[in-house]
Amino acid sequence: MILINLYKSKTIRILGLFLFSLVSASCYFWYMETALSVTLFLSYCAVAFTYKELNYSTIIALGSLGGLLVLARMDAILLIAPIHAFLILFSIDDKKWSKALIMILIPILTVGTYMLFLYNISGTPMPLSGSVKSTFP
Repeated sequence: MILINLYKSKTIRILGLFLFSLVSASCYFWYMETALSVTLFLSYCAVAFTYKELNYSTIIALGSLGGLLVLARMDAILLIAPIHAFLILFSIDDKKWSKALIMILIPILTVGTYMLFLYNISGTPMPLSGSVKSTFP
């Protein structure tokens, strides 16, 4: 509860956005990430940390940006999953079940459609570049 009350402070959210974006973007640029994934990630952070109210348009924007970011760079899910999970828990804590469900479904549908497409074409839900390099059975 203390963390959620702290998150409601606009100053804390803007400071968190600045620090998180600064650290994450510097890590991204060192590893020569595509401009698309960096732009999507910074847009996701801007929406996640600076929204005024968690309304349906904000939720759709977060879900769409999160799904597109994962499609642009599959391991980007490790960066946005904690933020997205916190926002889902924040919605559940406020008893906004429909908003939490939409936040869960939009990225799943976005990435799931792509994975079904890959499975139909190649027989594996992962991109071929990853499945060729993988030692996982």
